[in-house]
Amino acid sequence: MLRTVWKWLVATTLVLAACSAAHPSAAQRVTQQHYIDNVHLNASDIGQYLSDGKVVKLGNVVCDGFRARASTQQIADRMELSGGHNLPPQDLGAIISAAVKQLCPAYAAQLNPVSQ
Repeated sequence: MLRTVWKWLVATTLVLAACSAAHPSAAQRVTQQHYIDNVHLNASDIGQYLSDGKVVKLGNVVCDGFRARASTQQIADRMELSGGHNLPPQDLGAIISAAVKQLCPAYAAQLNPVSQ
């Protein structure tokens, strides 16, 4: 009986975690919208290449890359593999810059290193 309850508890926890990951909170949606607006402001042609959903996906790739301590070039390469192929360099730059500004500001120093 205890084993059944434990399995049910684990299954419920996994389902809740999956649901919360698939549906961003209101605060996350607002942050994502600010990010999308920033990308469109700095890359006005981005809509020709990507939907807003894909722009968000690439922003998450940027943040994941910085979390993994990748270089900006490695992140740009990963973006191309993740659906950002054929994007003009200016658009890649707009996505990286907006992602760091809106989605993962903790990595701003890595984007703009201070010279010593």
